[in-house]
Amino acid sequence: MKSKKPTGLQAIRLKAIKFQLDAMTSQAGVIEKLFTEHRGGINLGAEPDIRNLLFKARELSGKVTSIVALSGNSNVEGVQGRLAEIQSLAAYLVEHAGSFSVWAREQAQDRLETDSHGASQPEGKEVESDVLAAYSCFGAETSQYATFELQVKAFAGLALEVAYFAAHAVGIRTCLAG
Repeated sequence: MKSKKPTGLQAIRLKAIKFQLDAMTSQAGVIEKLFTEHRGGINLGAEPDIRNLLFKARELSGKVTSIVALSGNSNVEGVQGRLAEIQSLAAYLVEHAGSFSVWAREQAQDRLETDSHGASQPEGKEVESDVLAAYSCFGAETSQYATFELQVKAFAGLALEVAYFAAHAVGIRTCLAG
């Protein structure tokens, strides 16, 4: 049986997932460049934790696309199995993005203490420019990590939305694990 092409809101949601994945990939590139900067310009290659998250996100994207196709073909068993996989992958992504963000922030905090020579952020005082640069870098860097984590959470939530609508379309009732 030929798969129906998604139309309407599911097609829009799938497009949003693609754009969100592209945004996460770009954000990961920014973070990897920051890591290169903090290694004195030495590029050690792809950051494994980030690459793993992107790999899993791409896997999730593929599963979301397939659940929509299964739903369009009224394949209840296929949708049910795929829904469980999507729920598991989405939870994995959110958990690991949070862990990565905490680890990266700790690394940034250590660099800040070293780069600022232990000086607290000065307000209204004259201070060395390198100390101000260290604090500016810390703020920018930790914002990048928080942004990446939020993008992953948004992506996972959107993937679940599509999956639940696909499940609903074939009459599957679900409940949240808790």
